[in-house]
Amino acid sequence: MRRGKLPAWLVVLGLLVLVGGIGQARGPAPRKRLSRAELEALARDVGFPDPVFAATIAMRESGGDPNAINDTRGRTDLPAGTTNEHSIGLWQINLLAHPKFQAGDMLDARRNAEAAFEVSQRGTNWGPWSTAKGGG
Repeated sequence: MRRGKLPAWLVVLGLLVLVGGIGQARGPAPRKRLSRAELEALARDVGFPDPVFAATIAMRESGGDPNAINDTRGRTDLPAGTTNEHSIGLWQINLLAHPKFQAGDMLDARRNAEAAFEVSQRGTNWGPWSTAKGGG
């Protein structure tokens, strides 16, 4: 082997390690939490008439975490009067109440915002969100 030239297999191995092909669990790339400003921009972009309030709801629901999931299906330890839910994403879209949405799509920030826009009747009805009570 000449000095300065690596064997092809070593170069490939190095590239695999560099891009995460070896030694790491496979799955979706972790998503960072969105800041309030990013949530407001997203809400504005999707068409919410009050993006500040829409962002407030997302912060209250998920803390800005697009991977937030609240799944209480099958739990028997819920307080009386509480219904089961399978809520996903920034605006915690409840798939039990809104089965037309797909779980994987709700982990996408934009699709979750679009679903919240639809469920909230274009940002005019925040009744489905308990965190909307008490205003912004």
